[in-house]
Amino acid sequence: MKISALILGISALAGSSAYAQTCAVDMVRNGRVVETFFAQLDQNGRCRDALRDCARARQQQGAGTETICEPSANPQPPRPPQPPMPPQPQPPRRDVFSPLPGYSIRVGEFVMEDYNTKSIQRVTAISGNTFMLEDGQWYNSSYVNKLQTDANGIGLGEDVMEDYNTKSIQFVKAIADNLFMLEDGQWYNSAYINKLQRSYNNIFVGDRVAEDYNTRSIGVVQAIADNLFLLDDGQWYNATYISKLVFQHNGISVGEEVMEDYNTRSIQRVVEISDGLFLLEDGQWYNSTYINKLQQSLNGLYVGQEVVESYNTRSFRRIVAIADGLFLLDDGQWYNSTYVNRVIR
Repeated sequence: MKISALILGISALAGSSAYAQTCAVDMVRNGRVVETFFAQLDQNGRCRDALRDCARARQQQGAGTETICEPSANPQPPRPPQPPMPPQPQPPRRDVFSPLPGYSIRVGEFVMEDYNTKSIQRVTAISGNTFMLEDGQWYNSSYVNKLQTDANGIGLGEDVMEDYNTKSIQFVKAIADNLFMLEDGQWYNSAYINKLQRSYNNIFVGDRVAEDYNTRSIGVVQAIADNLFLLDDGQWYNATYISKLVFQHNGISVGEEVMEDYNTRSIQRVVEISDGLFLLEDGQWYNSTYINKLQQSLNGLYVGQEVVESYNTRSFRRIVAIADGLFLLDDGQWYNSTYVNRVIR
């Protein structure tokens, strides 16, 4: 009788959450849960398997009346231990020389001396207007410069382009007297330090562009500074040689087949469009004056139609393509419209 009541109690508890599939029974000894048994509800919504396992364990342990099996107050199985998260890659640490707050220079603070080598040293003593630095020398205050957190809108740790040597991109390690020390350890005049730009001429970092300084190659913009573009070939280009790629020009889109009439009137697919030029499948760029959109029909004649050509042998041919008022027939030749005639049967 007690077992039947217990089963009904477990069923009622499980039934309170109709969507639940897991049920649990606690083995309780002297009011303390010593073990929990989990199972799936049976087709009648009862937790028979968990109750059976609890009763079996109770019998094996020779438990007395102080040990009972009852519905669990938390019928959710414990979550399996989660694997530890793999270590996340950390950005490389950027060691910079930061000034102490305030305008004055204090003992222990890093400064830049510009009497000898523009070295960065710590102040070890101060006497009037003279400072002793780590090298053991006393310097007049006119040769000791407090470090700065920023200058000309450029801050410590920021990536910049220097155009004194090789137009390299480096981060700012220290700023003093409006000079910038970069990660190569050299000091640069602010005239040679350029802030990186996100975009210029409506071209953004990450955009694909065409450069027409060398070979009209396609590249991806890696950086922009001083209105110059660094492409993924490692070269900087003046903005006059960089053109944004577009999807459409003169009603012709990338991927569309066209007829070029600069060389052999070949039909090719448009690969890229930039600066009014079309890059075709043969790898050559063509001026738009030599690119013709294909037509489906002309003068009442349409692609696929059988016609008679009256230029050579009055042979029966089929129209393969139409462009620029010309018909390409299935003999591989282009014909002026005056030599292409409708077949009348």
